[in-house]
Amino acid sequence: MHFMKASIIKFLKFTFFSLGAAIVEITTNSLILLIFGTDKTALAAAVIASMVTSCTFSFTMNRHFTFKSRRNLVTGLIQYIAFYSVLTYFGVKYVWLLVHIGVNPYLADPIKMVSFYIFDYSFCNLYLFRDWSKKKNKDKEISVAP
Repeated sequence: MHFMKASIIKFLKFTFFSLGAAIVEITTNSLILLIFGTDKTALAAAVIASMVTSCTFSFTMNRHFTFKSRRNLVTGLIQYIAFYSVLTYFGVKYVWLLVHIGVNPYLADPIKMVSFYIFDYSFCNLYLFRDWSKKKNKDKEISVAP
């Protein structure tokens, strides 16, 4: 029961900080589109810049408050950047596709964000901020002969 409650609280914290990151991303994206227009290059620049700013916010807040990770900051940041480099590539393609089929450029980014939310939570929860020391200790307990 305790594990379930802790998991729900962790998910709610992640959701809260994801909403904060969404505000950062939508604001950045909208400002860039307002300044530079909605052509293909500006759209790509807006998606990339807004993802970088929101990912920085999300990584920092979730590392400290949601997962309380003690992992090496640089290692975690490099892994998060690598994950989001791949996700950003597909994010740009996804936004272009949405705009191409007639979705408003200002709505395409929030649609992408909602679509990618589950990937982000899964990666952070199951890999990036996972407490690997518990697994190592559990493996040592199993391997000890009676």
